[in-house]
Amino acid sequence: MLCSVFSCLDARNVEELTLGVECSPELSGPVWRSILDGIPRLRRLNILRRASRPILAALCHDDASDKILCPLLSTVSISDDHMISSVRLFLFAEDRAEHGVPLEKLRIVSKMSAHSPRLETELEELREYVSEISYMKDEPFDVTHLPTGWPTETYQWILKRCVHKGRRW
Repeated sequence: MLCSVFSCLDARNVEELTLGVECSPELSGPVWRSILDGIPRLRRLNILRRASRPILAALCHDDASDKILCPLLSTVSISDDHMISSVRLFLFAEDRAEHGVPLEKLRIVSKMSAHSPRLETELEELREYVSEISYMKDEPFDVTHLPTGWPTETYQWILKRCVHKGRRW
């Protein structure tokens, strides 16, 4: 479904992207790289209720192409990722900083109380690579995390256009 949207959409000027609701099976790294490669002006990424690991991995430097995707990306917000990995967060932040495109803000919201003490401590180690880190625990999902006016008329038009052309998700 997500691949279908991006195959119909010219996302070169998109500056904020919200990815929500987990899909099964999860998209592979090469698919995420293909999607994110089409969004070069992305500044803010919001990952809601889905695995962040493959998305963050895709945003790291690729040795084969010697390319780092979304070089303007400055803010990442991850909410309610039950499989959140402090190791992946660290590798992501370190990689971007080492390649001259560091994050400015990282926001984590987790309802998983078991993660809270350990994750909160581990996130502090990221301050070497990320200017502003915020961690909120046990916060219920809030629709205010979604962009105002979502879904937009443009999104609805694209959805209808894709369905009309026989592209199904």
